[in-house]
Amino acid sequence: MGIINPGVTIGNNVVISSGSVVTKNIKSNVIAAGNPCRIIRKITERDKLYWQNKLQNYIRDSDIS
Repeated sequence: MGIINPGVTIGNNVVISSGSVVTKNIKSNVIAAGNPCRIIRKITERDKLYWQNKLQNYIRDSDIS
């Protein structure tokens, strides 16, 4: 669980690490962590494709046909 200060805006598709203290706005499509919270890196198209593939494999492997 983290702390988000009043008036702070967090963008879309953001991962915030647990225990973070968000003191400033966080833009979309990033991973952020820390006290105070800062951007660690951008979430790329490669990340999205990787996790979509993982999800498809999980669904395929758990399908009871």
